[in-house]
Order: sequence, then C-alpha cells, then structure tokens
Amino acid sequence: MIVSAGSALAQSSVWKVTSGINVVYLGGTCHVLRPQDYPLPAEFDAAYAASRELYFETDLAGMMNPATQQRILARGMFTDGTTLDRVLSPEAWQAVQAYSARAGVPLSAVSRMRPWMYTVAIASVEMQKLGITQEGVDVHFFQRAVQQGKATRGLETLDAHLDYLAGLGAGHENEMILSSLEELGELPEMFGAMLAAWKTGNVEEIEESMLADMREEFPSVYEELIVERNRKWLPVIEGMLSTEPTELVLVGAAHFAGPDGLLAALRAKGFEVEQVVAGPAAAAIGGSN
Repeated sequence: MIVSAGSALAQSSVWKVTSGINVVYLGGTCHVLRPQDYPLPAEFDAAYAASRELYFETDLAGMMNPATQQRILARGMFTDGTTLDRVLSPEAWQAVQAYSARAGVPLSAVSRMRPWMYTVAIASVEMQKLGITQEGVDVHFFQRAVQQGKATRGLETLDAHLDYLAGLGAGHENEMILSSLEELGELPEMFGAMLAAWKTGNVEEIEESMLADMREEFPSVYEELIVERNRKWLPVIEGMLSTEPTELVLVGAAHFAGPDGLLAALRAKGFEVEQVVAGPAAAAIGGSN
C-alpha cells in the first residue's frame, strides 16, 4: 500500500507522477549495491506491485547478453597496436603506473584499454574491495519482472546506451583519469554519502553527492550523460501519463535531482509529483506479487 507523505513511515527515492487518473512511478536506482543493502526500501516493492510495466534506461535483457558484453569489451580496447601510455599525458600515465603499483594491477592488464574502459575497470576493482558486488536495483527488479511475466522496456536503444558509455569523457581523457584515480581514496565516504541520499530520497543530497562535481569539473559529461538523456526520456514518460496502465520507471537516481532533473521537468509540465511512502502492508504486497 502506498500512502501520502503526510503519514510517512519512511521515505525513499520513489516518486508518484499523476495526470488525471493516470499514474507513473519513478524509482531512482543505485546500479551497484552491497549484499547488506537488501532488502530494498519498501517503497520500491510497493511501486513495483502497483505497476503493470517496467521501464529501464535501456534494454536490460540485451545489455546482459554475452554478445553485448563482448561488444562493450571490443569498444573498450585498442585493436590497432595503440596503448594507453601513448594516448595519455605524462602526468596521467604516471598516475596510472602509481595506482598499478599500489593496487597490484599489472600494467599489462590495462595497457590496451581505452581511457573510458580503464576508469570503469579501476572503479570496479575498488568497489569489489569494499564489498560492493551486488547487482543494483535495476537488475533486481528486471529479474523479478521476467520471472513474474511483467513487460519490460528501455527508454533508450541499446546502441544509444553503448554510445554514451563509449563516449565517456571524450576529449577530456587525461582529466577524467586523474580525477578518477584521485577520488579512489575517497570512495568509501563517497559511496556512503550517495547511498544515504538514495535511501532517503534526499534530492538535495543526491545532487551534491552525484552531480555537483561532475557539473563543475566535466560539464560536457554532465550535459551528455544527464541533461541530454533526461530531455530524450521526458516525452517517453509524458506518453506513459496519457495511458491507463501504471508504469514504473527505474533509472539512476541522479536523473531525478537538480534543476535539470526529471522531477523538475515534470513539475514544469504541470504534472503532480510527490514523493511516496509505503504503509505497513507494503512489504507484504511487494513480496506477494
């Protein structure tokens, strides 16, 4: 059961968008979690139970296909003899060498990676050290929907999604790698802040922990990964609000925060947007569906 915020028992990154009698639930997700972060807040289960269709950032079935994983690997590796040291500045390459020595990651294992793949790889290594090994909210509900026969769709095509990934930091590769390596030491605190903001649905803290640095240090990345995609997703969500079946949209929590976020855009369009809370029966409802 989903009840009004006035009788809140808890709050989370779940919002209800209303247009007349039509409803869409928006769930802000963390793409990776720790085992102890489950069970998820009851608001997610309640929104899932109330929805007939689920929308994710992209086609998750296609994303998890081994052939797609091979495509990602192929796009993330140099195949013409180029190596990472030849495309980075001396300062950035020295930082890569220092990290490899400190973390025990052989340079031979990363030398053929393109810069964006390298940043993804080192983040994965460090997150595993912190026990951040559990698949996130998106995959959790995708798998449940598949098991229970609920329809799943993507807000963007798989090819578009892969293009965003492969274009990460394009033109700013040195700055991206230096920043990523510098922030690794702060990863426990950064992840903790992000998780706390996500669990409570605190959009101000979500903006601070997930968006502020990106917007300041890498405005082009912010524009491409957040603003541009939000603009493309907005009409899709508007279309959902013109039909009767209730949908649940599950995308990264950062897409809902700030002046460029989906919540602000939907409110500007005149839709009613409210953060939802789950009543005492929510866990039972979510668990039985």
